[in-house]
Amino acid sequence: MRVSVVVLDDADWDVRALALVVFRERWGHPESYLEKCRELALSDSNTHVRGVAITQFAAHYAGTHDATVSAFLARIVLASDRPQGERFVAYCGLFQVNGLPVEVGPIVKFAHGTFRFPEDVDWDFVNSLYPSGQPRS
Repeated sequence: MRVSVVVLDDADWDVRALALVVFRERWGHPESYLEKCRELALSDSNTHVRGVAITQFAAHYAGTHDATVSAFLARIVLASDRPQGERFVAYCGLFQVNGLPVEVGPIVKFAHGTFRFPEDVDWDFVNSLYPSGQPRS
């Protein structure tokens, strides 16, 4: 496991993104991995790595209705200074964490070419998961 943690800090963004997936497949979701996903989701220098980290983080909490995780993802969705791809992945993660059926989620609509970000976002849903009074970005 120590080698994979080191690889998550590799200078090559492709290596970091792949390591996120391989690490999860090999060792699951230990707390250190989830902390690293959260860190990379917020501050990695590469948008692809940030998106993979958001996806891996949300996948661990699928169906848990975890309010802290939902608030974390909602904050990313609401951050207009972040790339739309990251915000979309976080939005999909909100559906996953809150146990909503895939059929109603944005990923299916996106696959059919019928979802536009941010126009089609259910902002009431996102805002309901973000505690009032918290900074949005």
